[in-house]
Amino acid sequence: MKVSILIPTYNSSKTIGETIESVLNQEDFDNFEISLSDDGSKDDTRELLKKYKEKYPEKIRLHFNEENMGVVRNSISGFESVESEYIFSMGHDDRFLPDMLATEVYFLEAHKEYNACYSKAKIFLEEQNKFSGDLIGSDGCSFKDLLIHNNIPSLSCCIRTSVVKDYLKEIDPLSKNWTLEDYPLWLYTAATGRIKFLDEVHSIYRITGGSVMHKNGDDDIEMLQNVLDMKLFFAEKYARDDDAKQDFERLCNEGFSYEMANHYLYEDDMENFREYLKKSPKSLKVTLKYLFSLTAPTRKFLKSREQY
Repeated sequence: MKVSILIPTYNSSKTIGETIESVLNQEDFDNFEISLSDDGSKDDTRELLKKYKEKYPEKIRLHFNEENMGVVRNSISGFESVESEYIFSMGHDDRFLPDMLATEVYFLEAHKEYNACYSKAKIFLEEQNKFSGDLIGSDGCSFKDLLIHNNIPSLSCCIRTSVVKDYLKEIDPLSKNWTLEDYPLWLYTAATGRIKFLDEVHSIYRITGGSVMHKNGDDDIEMLQNVLDMKLFFAEKYARDDDAKQDFERLCNEGFSYEMANHYLYEDDMENFREYLKKSPKSLKVTLKYLFSLTAPTRKFLKSREQY
């Protein structure tokens, strides 16, 4: 197979059908497999996956974990099993638009100098059952850019399998206790090669109450600290000298300050918000100051839509 689309599942029966169908309905590209790894679902997800396997035996590959491994371990297990040339990884509730595979795979086929490419995604609000009218995914995919902020939606990125295998071997992410499976891979890819942003929309990201992007409170702070530790690891590993290391660490800490200011703004903790705003990168202060000018109910509404 040319392409593997990895889809980790857990209690996904309500949305997994839409997700699988969105891949099966790709136009102008047919050389792919869908690899689904179920992490101990308690609903009827596995029964649905078996039906798809029966209907599309050459397209669907199934793996059922005997016990729950968690999102990160389940995803990395999928990476380890891939034998195709390219990989996509999408959530069990996300969707591809019909031109996703053809657009991104053919780009990488024609541009060997890039190890990965990604595009924008439309946001679908599960609770409101409608599109928000906004997009995720933006330019800014150099190593320095990514030390500040992750601009790459996981579901919209196509990456060479050889890069993923090198990442697993060299970094050994399971030994690091990181809470995200995709962000460290993007940092490794940017540090060791080039990533291309395609200013186009080719996928749909669904926001639910349980989305990683949608956490709040103490869990949010704990995750942000974990992400900072992860970024500092890459900053130290790929710095050419002490000056570069200091510059990389500064970017990591500025990005952390932005994320913390964002968090405290949502919590209406203005004292901590102002403190972290001072330390945020200039390029992102405009966004924070704009949000600060809004009323608290409006900020909460925007936060629920993941617009910052």
